[in-house]
Amino acid sequence: MDLAVLPLTLAQPFIREGKVRAYGVTSKARWPGLDVPSLSETPELKDLDVESWLGLLGPANLPPAVTSTLINAMQATVKDPEIVRKLGDIANRPVAITGAQFGEYLARERQLVQGVVTRANIKAE
Repeated sequence: MDLAVLPLTLAQPFIREGKVRAYGVTSKARWPGLDVPSLSETPELKDLDVESWLGLLGPANLPPAVTSTLINAMQATVKDPEIVRKLGDIANRPVAITGAQFGEYLARERQLVQGVVTRANIKAE
């Protein structure tokens, strides 16, 4: 039997078509519209919460006016019902996190991945 851990964006069409069987999602909650449990429902994996994400980053010295324009455009985009629906269709959940919040999120993600790499003794080759 073959097994893979894939971003839901890639796997969702195959799950819906019955071409692959999903054992669970790595997010803390079940994905809406799919009858697939969260792996965190398993006692041994209760703290598991891993999701794919995309972010918009710019240079540190980006002029404040440009930063403000980009933030406003992204916030409007992720509030557009049609865009939210289309992103949901491809297993994406838009969330607007800006400034310090996004920096904190990135720091937590780095710490999570670093912990996994350290515990598993993963080495770059």
